[in-house]
This record gives sequence, structure tokens and C-alpha cells, in this order.
Amino acid sequence: MGGADKTASGWDDDPFWLAVKPEAGRLTNQLRQLGVHPNDLEDVLHETLIRVMQAKDRYDPRRATVGAFAFGFAIRVVANHRRLVARRQRFQSELAAAPLPKGSDPARQLEDIQRVRAALGKLSYNHRVVLIGADIEGMTVPEPSEALGVNENTLYTRLREARVAFANALRAVDRGGDR
Repeated sequence: MGGADKTASGWDDDPFWLAVKPEAGRLTNQLRQLGVHPNDLEDVLHETLIRVMQAKDRYDPRRATVGAFAFGFAIRVVANHRRLVARRQRFQSELAAAPLPKGSDPARQLEDIQRVRAALGKLSYNHRVVLIGADIEGMTVPEPSEALGVNENTLYTRLREARVAFANALRAVDRGGDR
């Protein structure tokens, strides 16, 4: 978890950071034991360390060790992470179970829907959400921006990226027959 060693926030000289930083290895093991998927481990660790540093004024060495203090934050970050993973899984299940639209050529529509679903499945979660909201559901960018708590300009950028990624994924599906 080398990413925990680098700080761009000026924490390198902070005495509390110097006490927290050595806990990163143990926190990583604790996060694993709490069921964090290896692909998510570094993100969850960084989120935990950021939250610990934001709360450093609440740390009381008479009540807990730095490791125990950090572990308390890890538990809360993991709980939030699990909720996020569950939402993503529900979204993917709903997407896979979406009914086929009515039309004149059911075989062609089924093929198109399978192509679109396969291409959407290749996108990152963030790209998929903004693309479905804007291009499939017809929302304006301010609507998902407010719902997701993300800056509108960030979502406009994501939407542009998502459209390019979707076009590339659709071409890949068409080339490889990946459905």
C-alpha cells in the first residue's frame, strides 16, 4: 500500500500523521479481515486515513491507541463501502433484468439490447451511471449531479468520457461478439 506513504496535503510534518502512518499496514490487514475486496482495498484504506486525519483533534491518547482510533474509522468506512457495493450490485442486477422494449423486429431489438448491455457492462460504474441517466433516461446533467452530490462540470466531463468509452466498448462487442 505504497500510496499511503505519499501525502500531498502537508501531513508529512504533522506529529499525528507520523503516529498514524505506521498503522497503514495493520489497517490494510484489518480491512481485508473486514471483507474489503482486494480491488477496493487501497481506496478504502486511503478513505480511512483521510477520515482519521480529519478527526485528529478528537483523538485522546488516554482513551485509545492510535491504532484503535484508526480502526474505529475503518469500521465506519467499511460499512459505507459495503452499502456502495450493494447499490452497485442492485444497479447491475436491475440493468440485466430490464424488460425488452416493444417493436417491429424482436430478434433485432434483442440483439441490439444485448450489445448495449454488454457495452455498458464494460464501462466503469461512474461512466455507466451518468450515461444511463443522461442518454438513456433523458435526464439533464443537473439532475444526476444533485442526486449524486457531484459537481455539474465533473458530470459533464464524465458524460463526454462515458460516451467515448461506450462507443469504444460497443465496437469491441461488435468485433468480438462478446454478449
